[in-house]
Amino acid sequence: MVEQLRTPEKQKKGSPIHIVYGGHGEEHIEHLHHLDSAIIDKLESKKSGDVVVFVEDAEGSAVRARQIEGSIALGIPPLISIYATFFNERYHSLPDLTTQEGMDKLTSILDDETDFVNSKFNILDKHFIESGRIRLLWESRPDEVVNRAKQGRESPTFNVLMTSLENSLLAVYKGEFDKGLRHYKRGVEILANDGNGREQRLAEKISSVSQENNVTGIVGYIGSSHTKLGHLLSKKGHDVTRTFTEMEDGKMFWDTTNEATRRRQFFPNKKLSGHEWHRLMIGDAIHGALLSQPQEGETGHKDRDQKLIKLSRSILDQLQLNNMKQIREFERGVRQNGFTNAINRRLEEQQNT
Repeated sequence: MVEQLRTPEKQKKGSPIHIVYGGHGEEHIEHLHHLDSAIIDKLESKKSGDVVVFVEDAEGSAVRARQIEGSIALGIPPLISIYATFFNERYHSLPDLTTQEGMDKLTSILDDETDFVNSKFNILDKHFIESGRIRLLWESRPDEVVNRAKQGRESPTFNVLMTSLENSLLAVYKGEFDKGLRHYKRGVEILANDGNGREQRLAEKISSVSQENNVTGIVGYIGSSHTKLGHLLSKKGHDVTRTFTEMEDGKMFWDTTNEATRRRQFFPNKKLSGHEWHRLMIGDAIHGALLSQPQEGETGHKDRDQKLIKLSRSILDQLQLNNMKQIREFERGVRQNGFTNAINRRLEEQQNT
C-alpha cells in the first residue's frame, strides 16, 4: 500500500520521491519487488529524464559515494561500479580478472555482501542496462568521521551499539535491571543520534538532487526504522510517498527498542520516565528471547519479524508491569527463577487474579 505524506507547502518542489521501507535480511529479498515496481513506475511516468535511486549505506564514506556515483554517470553499469569500488577500497587496485588471484579476490568481495544486498544491486543493474536512465545517490558519512573510525580514535558506531544492547540483554536475563538500563539507554541514544545524522544528511542530498532539471523522480529502499527521512523531505516541500513492505492489514508494528529510538528522535525534549525505560527494555528482552527460539509451525521467514514483534508486545502487556513496584517484583522473580520462568509465573498469577 502506497501512502502519501502531507506537505505543508502549497507548491511542491522537485521531482516526486518514493521511499520503500523494509528489512535487510535474506527473508526480505522477496520484498525487493516493491523497489523494482517503484523504479518502473518512475521510468514510465515520463519518457525522458533520469530516475535517481538512493542506496542505503550506514558505513559508506563520501569518497565511496563520489566514486560510485561518478562511475555510473560515465555509463559504467552499477554492478561493475559498486564492486570495483569495494575492490579498490580493500586492495588499493582494480581487479585483474585475467588471473586466478584477481578472480579469488573479487569472489571474496562478492561473498562479503549478503544475498539481500546482491539482489538489490542486481535490480539497479537491470534497470540501468534496460533504460539507460538510472543514476545512483549513495548514502555517506563525512570522510573525517570514517577516517577517525579507521584510525581507532572513534569506535565504529555499530560495534558500540551492539555491545550496549547485548550487555543490556545479559543484565536483564540475570535480573540486574538497573545495570541493564544503563547499557540500554546508551544503545538507544546511539541509535537515535546516528539515525538523526544519517536521515538529515540523506534528506539534504535527496532534496538537492530532486530539484535538478533532468531528474524525473527519486526512489530508494531503506530500513523501516528510518521513517523520519520521509517526514524531513515532506517538511521541505517535496512530494513524498512511501511503502512499508512488512505492513499487515494497514498496520506497521515496531519492537520496543524501535519505539524508544523513534520517541527520542521525534520528541527529543519529552523525557521518558524510569518506568517507561524499564518497560521498553524488558520488551526488548522478551523480543530477544523469542528471536532465539524456533517458532512452532514455522516454514520460512516470511513476516516472522512482525509476528514476533506482536507476540513480544502481547506478552509485555499481559505482564502488567504498570509501575516501578511491579517492575521490581518482576526483577526479583527473574533473579530467583530465571527470565523465562519469571514470565511464565507472572502470567499464571495474572490469570488467577
